[in-house]
Amino acid sequence: MTFESGSQTAYTSLLALSDLSIGIITRALAFDETVVHVLPFTAPPTGAGVYRIELNDRQYRRLVAFISNSFATDAQGDPDLLTGVTQGFGDVFYRARGRFSPFYGCNAWTGHALRQAGVEVGIWTPFAQSIEWNMSRL
Repeated sequence: MTFESGSQTAYTSLLALSDLSIGIITRALAFDETVVHVLPFTAPPTGAGVYRIELNDRQYRRLVAFISNSFATDAQGDPDLLTGVTQGFGDVFYRARGRFSPFYGCNAWTGHALRQAGVEVGIWTPFAQSIEWNMSRL
């Protein structure tokens, strides 16, 4: 299962590059609501740009706690699912805590999660490449 956090408008309205519009860009960059995108997979992904990170028990617990704390909860304390919103791959979206910011997007969230787990990545990881550069040296 993969987790990523980002702009609700971008994740739920921008399903293909052809969907890109000024309205979507403006809403996404204007401190949009944040969501956690959860995508299941049947086997671990492989190939270019995929890195295996081995975590000890403490690091794993810290990573899980960071991800868990990213979810907004409903009145019963359960993660707040966005019902009926999917990109069509068995994925789901949950409301997340905080507002989306162009300075704290999905890659920055991923870098923050890795740092919380004790994985050495840069202080700010705004782009996928800024995470990848660190992964390739580990």
